[in-house]
Amino acid sequence: MLQVTVEFLNNQYGGLKSNKTPDWPPSVTRLLQAVLAGAYDSYDPQAIELARKTVNHLEAQKPPEIYAAPSIHTSGFNHFVHNNVVKEFDHEEENRTKVCNPSRLSGQTVVYVWNVADTPSLSAFDFLHHLGRGEDFVFARAEMVDTPPTGLPRYVPTKGGLTILDVPLAGFLSDLDVVHRTRARSELTSMMPQSYALEEHIRALRQYALFGLQQLESEKFYIYPTTDAAIAAAQVRHAALKVLEREEVPDAVLRELAGHGDPKLKLQFLPLASDVAHEHATGIRRVAIVAPPATSDAIQLLKNVLPGRVLTDTTGREVCRLVVGKVDSVVQRYVGQGTEFETVTPVVWYEGATKNHKVNQSRLERVAREMFADAGLPTPIAVSVSQPREQFFAPAHLRRLPAFHLRVRFAEEVKGIVTAGLGAASGLGIFANLARS
Repeated sequence: MLQVTVEFLNNQYGGLKSNKTPDWPPSVTRLLQAVLAGAYDSYDPQAIELARKTVNHLEAQKPPEIYAAPSIHTSGFNHFVHNNVVKEFDHEEENRTKVCNPSRLSGQTVVYVWNVADTPSLSAFDFLHHLGRGEDFVFARAEMVDTPPTGLPRYVPTKGGLTILDVPLAGFLSDLDVVHRTRARSELTSMMPQSYALEEHIRALRQYALFGLQQLESEKFYIYPTTDAAIAAAQVRHAALKVLEREEVPDAVLRELAGHGDPKLKLQFLPLASDVAHEHATGIRRVAIVAPPATSDAIQLLKNVLPGRVLTDTTGREVCRLVVGKVDSVVQRYVGQGTEFETVTPVVWYEGATKNHKVNQSRLERVAREMFADAGLPTPIAVSVSQPREQFFAPAHLRRLPAFHLRVRFAEEVKGIVTAGLGAASGLGIFANLARS
């Protein structure tokens, strides 16, 4: 990965968007403009060529992740700038007044991370001296790294994010060349707005489709035993992917949705048992399909085409049909906010999470941190573990792994549906809110 670290020498930043709102974190288009401008200011042909190659390379990449502390937008003030004029020849005033609306920085470091294997030049970023307004002095360093930085809030490019930043499109370098020659910033058009979201907000941007399970011969609920949650999930998954295939969804997108690519893009198929206490489960009558923001378009499509579809087992026997679901008191126990949650289906733990099928407290805390971090959840402040009283069906690749019920408490409210563990996409590791609405 290419990591570019920018350090502001002062604790303020004056960059604004065209609508006069703060451009924070500084957009990647602003960064690349500043890199090329710095190279031109050096009057070094070699530096200019390295910067041009770097901009040309990065304009073709996916938007980077950005790591930056929050800023506070301050009220405006008048800034007097001396104008070098000669009264005998010029009609301008000696001093010009500019209104500044800087943002006060709580941290002076901004990091950009591109998921690329190489770059034309790391030294191109050595010529970055300003980022924002002319008085926003910075220095930068670029390096190839294996892991992203820690300790800074992470902005992720994704649908639905509230932070809108410009990213470059093909032709961005050509536009910059025209701007450099003509000083006409209106020529800079090869860019588009990209929504970013803080990592901790991404779960709240997920979309879900809710379905009921109906008997084939009547309008009554069809009920799967809670211990067969993974079977119900697999049958819904099969029906959903078949429908998406018929809707001519591209193969590459289908692979991602099915979980054969980036795990952060896959759909989750979550059976919702009617009783949250696993000792007294009354079976599964509803199922939710959950999508991360990046693949949320699939949810609306599934809402439109899945109702009425018949689920089949591995032999092709028809089992039940899907119907439009509704948010009732049962569903609210899964999708609502709360601080305390308990598993309805056991969490499948990582291999090595237990020793001789037993869990000690230090190992439990370490594994819990990893599991909930992988799920985009905060670390719970309390965790208790219990053995399942019943045998839950698990897919073949999960059967040899340890599985336990968990009860967790978070410091702040978390929005459902909460899932964790290796079986989270296939019906295992589903939590319900313990607070009854």
